[in-house]
Amino acid sequence: MRQSFWVPMKTNKVLVYLILLGVSCLAIIYAYDLPIISTQEGAYYEIKPINTLLSQGTFEISAIEKLREDEAYSKMAISYVYREEITIEGMGKKKKATVIQTNSDYKVAYGLIMQAGNFFNESGGSSESVVLNETLAFELFGSDNIIGEEVKVNGKNFKVLGVAKEIQKNEGASLYIQDLEDEVEKSVYVEEIRIYSYTEQNLLNHEKMQRILQSLNKEKEAYEIIEVKPRYFI
Repeated sequence: MRQSFWVPMKTNKVLVYLILLGVSCLAIIYAYDLPIISTQEGAYYEIKPINTLLSQGTFEISAIEKLREDEAYSKMAISYVYREEITIEGMGKKKKATVIQTNSDYKVAYGLIMQAGNFFNESGGSSESVVLNETLAFELFGSDNIIGEEVKVNGKNFKVLGVAKEIQKNEGASLYIQDLEDEVEKSVYVEEIRIYSYTEQNLLNHEKMQRILQSLNKEKEAYEIIEVKPRYFI
């Protein structure tokens, strides 16, 4: 009888220790802003020009979107970021925020986690939808329960599709949008492309990466391709 009582007691203690260890690890990660590596299979890459001073070294958004339509890259998430500081209006308040123009592959390619709602192209997303990060959601609405609410960007109304967790600690107020300026999108350039391959682990020297640069009319020698890790679980 004594042995059968002791075993579950010992097991419970082990479980308590493991829980406390997990909580301690999360506290350290948060306190020191350490990255949490994704457990998703596949690999993440970033393509950057070695010299960003010349416009020839950057990537045209329309060329990136054309690349995504190519069947050869159907097992990849290909995304980018174009940032601009803009005042956002919501619930009678105005807040300065970093507006991030990107596409629906951003969530996978950058390891974004949703706090509420959805990201683009998941459920009900459209060019008139936006995603706020938690900071901006609470600054404007005092809550992350704001799906369907409206915000104004550059004088135009957008519906809130989702609320995302911050990608990095203290990143400030951010808003994700698909088309910041439809009429000038073709002339907008970005300085990096983020790629996630669902199936292949090592693409650093793979000919597929070389074909991507060729498709963008870029010379391989002018770019660096590095393997990166997203900060969060997907």
